[in-house]
Amino acid sequence: MRCRSGKSLIPEVFGLDLLLATPHYVVERVKREQARRWCPLLSGQVLDIGCGHSPYLRFLGNATRYIGVEMETRYSPEVVASSSSLPFPDGSMDGVMLTEVLEHLPEPADALREARRVLRPGGWLYVTVPMTWGLHYQPHDYYRFTNWGIAYLLAKSGFEVHRTQRFGGLFTIISARLAALLSGLLLEPPLRWLGVERGRLRACALSLALFNLPAYYLSRALDRLGDEDALGWAVVARRE
Repeated sequence: MRCRSGKSLIPEVFGLDLLLATPHYVVERVKREQARRWCPLLSGQVLDIGCGHSPYLRFLGNATRYIGVEMETRYSPEVVASSSSLPFPDGSMDGVMLTEVLEHLPEPADALREARRVLRPGGWLYVTVPMTWGLHYQPHDYYRFTNWGIAYLLAKSGFEVHRTQRFGGLFTIISARLAALLSGLLLEPPLRWLGVERGRLRACALSLALFNLPAYYLSRALDRLGDEDALGWAVVARRE
């Protein structure tokens, strides 16, 4: 099973690589900040369930081996498998990741129980879930989670929650939704009409860069005014 570098050729100053790659810069940057903070806890052999393009691999500096699992071959994962039926022995992983995955599973508890099975006793699990996001990857978009809801699911699946961290508050949510609205209604339709397929996401990102960059910093400052709203939750837990 191969390893991937996870490194971007574009510098990460101000999240420039994200700013030039996606109109959803605000969302992706706050999720990256959580990964940068918590992924170093994962060491040894690390399993990334629902890895996508492995955006957080760069933060797994303590991992000796990385294994990405996906259902879709278009991501070129190391292993093609379902999150509820992993082809690995019991206790064979030192760390497991489930980032932005559980909301897309009709039975998220099945994936958590399978993650626990392949994780060694005392091994770390890193999970992120949304609380306030728009519909995405339809029709496979089933759930939104509170901090208490994801903690309950983890405890019921045999994990001990170590830390739950909110990412993104009310103003981050507003900024992210405005960027998505501008991209979806004003920018993408003309590009589709012109027949632009490849590079459409990057073109939208470039068009929104002057909105997204200040919106990110302003939102982060204003989010401190309250803690009732959350874009999502990052959770670090251990197998009991």
